Amino acid sequence: MGLNINRRTMLLGAGAATGVALGAGAFHGAARAAAGKAGIDTWGVDLSAMDKSVNPGDDFFRHVGGTWMKNTPIPADRSRWGSFNILAAKSEDDVKTVLDDARRKKPKAGTVERKAVDYYEAFIDTAGIDAKGLEPAKADLGRIAAVQTHEEMAALLGGPEFRANAPLGVGVNLDAKRPDTYVMGVGQAGLGMPDRDYYLKDDKKFADTRAKYRAYVEQMLTLASYPNAAASADAIVAVERQIAETHWPREKSRNRDLTYNPKTRDELLAFAPEFPWQAALDSFGAPNHDFFILVQVDAIQALVKLYRATPVSTWRAYVAFHYLNGMADVLPKAFDDAAFDF
Repeated sequence: MGLNINRRTMLLGAGAATGVALGAGAFHGAARAAAGKAGIDTWGVDLSAMDKSVNPGDDFFRHVGGTWMKNTPIPADRSRWGSFNILAAKSEDDVKTVLDDARRKKPKAGTVERKAVDYYEAFIDTAGIDAKGLEPAKADLGRIAAVQTHEEMAALLGGPEFRANAPLGVGVNLDAKRPDTYVMGVGQAGLGMPDRDYYLKDDKKFADTRAKYRAYVEQMLTLASYPNAAASADAIVAVERQIAETHWPREKSRNRDLTYNPKTRDELLAFAPEFPWQAALDSFGAPNHDFFILVQVDAIQALVKLYRATPVSTWRAYVAFHYLNGMADVLPKAFDDAAFDF
């Protein structure tokens, strides 16, 4: 969910992550770029961002960036804000400027510039998007509704063109120990909220967020006229809690030794036999791939068992919601607004 791009977010051009040092430098660089000068000014560690009243042994994060956080408001359209997000926001603004300039020049049909402008104009044509309703998504929603087996669901989710969450994350990345080699990685995934704490901690703020998330799931399903939206929302949130219970905490997932677990195809099949790997790999376009790096090993084992034990009807509802959530930025305004508001 945190990666979901909203039309308002794109057009307002703000950012995300909590405040750390270098924030002021990024602002100054943006100002210089706007004045036609080099965008990168003097840079380094911003000591003025520190809050030396905080003992680094108690809270190193606030010791390093506490003053910056106190003095820097989070933009109204963002949940987080920091130096990398400021840079990302500037990049969004720069791209928008390039596209707006191209639109004014009315590039010829068939040119790269025309294709970029057409793509951009389709994205911001909210009236056109609203007029079409869910019609453009009907084929994908129909594919989800037609799934009858765990094998069929794995094949659907394995397709690189299909934009939806899944209990397992499978993708291509650089091999951490052989940086000149690409590798297929497998890791824990499947949550709609940022991490396991949102599902498992009893703090009031997490409990409140869980209630709002449950309402949001039902709202999205209702907007799509999904059958039994309330019961389906309950099932989705329940299975996501089960997923969260299997997940490693963030600090464990950052351990480079624990998260590098190479396996051949035969070893993978023996390690986690409950998951229909062949169906997923066929759909992914790597039917004969024979080398994998597993990240959170015991979480993966637990997730594949959960995948097989959970009824396909629950996975259909789960995938339908995550498809709608993932596509909210290009769906009618009601979906986009619901995603943004949550």
